Amino acid sequence: MTRNVSCPTTARALLADDRLVILATEPRGRGLGAVALLDRHGHVLLHTRIRPACPDAPPLAGVWPPLAALLTGRIVGSAHLARDRRLLRQTARRLGATLLYSDWRSLAELACRAPAQAHRERIPPIPVPHAALAEAHAALDALRAVAAPPLTVPPPRHVFWRYL
Repeated sequence: MTRNVSCPTTARALLADDRLVILATEPRGRGLGAVALLDRHGHVLLHTRIRPACPDAPPLAGVWPPLAALLTGRIVGSAHLARDRRLLRQTARRLGATLLYSDWRSLAELACRAPAQAHRERIPPIPVPHAALAEAHAALDALRAVAAPPLTVPPPRHVFWRYL
């Protein structure tokens, strides 16, 4: 199941759920180059580059088991949902593995708001994907901004002068 996150009530409910993880992937060529996974508090659950994109990184077969264990049965939020799901499906197919999720949430709508509205609502922009960990943190910050109460501006005080 895929749902967009746009209203503050939904964002607050997501942030209160222990099952929430924020996923960001970094594509390299036709495959997965890096992956980052955060919990709802912003703690890094997994952040790694993947060989052959980075020669010193572990191979995909070594990264897949912990990644699959961290995603299975979770609410997975992603700023680039279609790309991240496609990369993970391709990866699973290549390894002959299956991956089960309970729920997918698209955070892309947060990045697509009009700049003036985003500024009023304190929603930070989600960067162009090419740094998985930075993208995951930006998506979590945007989710927190949507969940925060709106800015309230006190009405202007009118001063009435009494003329004698």
